[in-house]
Amino acid sequence: MLTDNITESIKKKDTNFSVIFSRIKLMRNFDKYPFVSCMSDEKKKKFENEAINFINDWQQETSIFNTNILNNNEKKIFSDNNLIDETYFETKNGTFIILPVNNISILLNYINHINISILKPMLHIKEGYSDIEKIESVLGKRFPYAASTKYGFLTPYINTCGLALKISALIHVPGLYLAKKIKETFNILSKSGYGIKPWRYDKGTKDTAYFMVSSRLNFGVSEEQLIQRFIKGIENLIEIDQEALIKYYNKNKDSLVDTIYRSYGILKYATQMDYSEALNHLSNIRIGLKCGKNLPIPIDILNRLFILIKDGHVNILAKEKNIGEKKARANIIRTLLN
Repeated sequence: MLTDNITESIKKKDTNFSVIFSRIKLMRNFDKYPFVSCMSDEKKKKFENEAINFINDWQQETSIFNTNILNNNEKKIFSDNNLIDETYFETKNGTFIILPVNNISILLNYINHINISILKPMLHIKEGYSDIEKIESVLGKRFPYAASTKYGFLTPYINTCGLALKISALIHVPGLYLAKKIKETFNILSKSGYGIKPWRYDKGTKDTAYFMVSSRLNFGVSEEQLIQRFIKGIENLIEIDQEALIKYYNKNKDSLVDTIYRSYGILKYATQMDYSEALNHLSNIRIGLKCGKNLPIPIDILNRLFILIKDGHVNILAKEKNIGEKKARANIIRTLLN
């Protein structure tokens, strides 16, 4: 009966327990301007002003930022919230727009004339695409996009032409990780048009059960087909992970249950915590919830913690309370768990 109970508990958990967030990025260039790498500073400034003025007139709530006036911690907050890629801030100067209502960012003159990204919780990709498509449609009426019947939307790189659309999702697959079946499973997915890499927030992050999965296909399908294909692939991956977790649990029940509750106790009472350790304990809590353990932690709290324990938010609290980074991170965790 034990196997049946665990199987039922794990199988009834939907994708919300395995997908932390998903992101959609649209890359667009305009036919009246050369690609960004060929634009003069004057042309870039002209385009930025036109785009900003247009978006300001059209959107009720916008926030415009320039990397020159942001300090390192402010930049970190944007990348920690997964609205802006960290590599973007390596450029000397850049302008971006945040539409906070829909959690959308618009990068101007960064590789493409515009990169529009939207972040959604869990696997809400269809809803995210609906929101981002409205932005893209309105912008396209004001600034006609560079496109061809052969290559689709044009970008500086052939591998992003076509749909010029990238979908990604951060997933938690502890069954495959614990059973040491990551490599063989992901090799199959890679051949099927998915990009997969371990989630490492910084150089100190050890191997974890978190992975970023992204779409690679840009030609030969519609946006709707690509989205449906990506969601189906994630759902299939989660089913494989569930089977692996059930088998691992039944072979290692006592040690795994002990690990889960130890992690809960440490997270709830520890006074210092580094990022890698916190990530590992949060992974164990997710396993506990999937296995039906009585842990009073909603999944949305775990997803929030995933963002809040990163350096940007931690450094703000550390500065406010005049404490160290590890103490600040433990403080954030204890506050949310209690």
